[in-house]
Amino acid sequence: MRQLIFIIFTLFSSSVLATNFQMNLKFRPLQLFIIGPNLEAEIAIGKHHSIGPIFYTRNAEPLDFESNQRYQEKSRSYGLNYYYYFNTVLSSGWFVSPFAHYVSSSTTFYSKSSQPASIQTTPKQTYYPVVGLTLGYLWMSQSHWNFSGELGFFVGTPFVGAGPVLSFSLGRAI
Repeated sequence: MRQLIFIIFTLFSSSVLATNFQMNLKFRPLQLFIIGPNLEAEIAIGKHHSIGPIFYTRNAEPLDFESNQRYQEKSRSYGLNYYYYFNTVLSSGWFVSPFAHYVSSSTTFYSKSSQPASIQTTPKQTYYPVVGLTLGYLWMSQSHWNFSGELGFFVGTPFVGAGPVLSFSLGRAI
């Protein structure tokens, strides 16, 4: 994880900037501390359009109160975000963003009293799609650092369900 953070800040602190930037590299700091590492690239493909890949991981060990068991979940999400800017792409203003992600998840259950070393079940591997839509605002500074906030919803398989999306990202346009 330290290497990912080093790579992100190395890319963002580059002093070599094109005069007409066409790409935005960003990460979601709250997601970094709550869920795990994440990275997104946004590439301009027109006056109002951009598209880019997103990647994040999750490692969690929550308690299932109904079955009195702990479980360990490890997941990876790969996806594609599309952005339509109502103003010019990668400039301050409102945008709408439909997205589609593919999630690979492994869940292992063990009793509440046992340690992870005494796992009782074999990992259950699941794969599922998640789609959603967000509305957001991008603030772009003159030095090309940027901050965005998004609010929306997502829908997945019955295992994932549906719910709201609230995210904030920090980035640097290059």
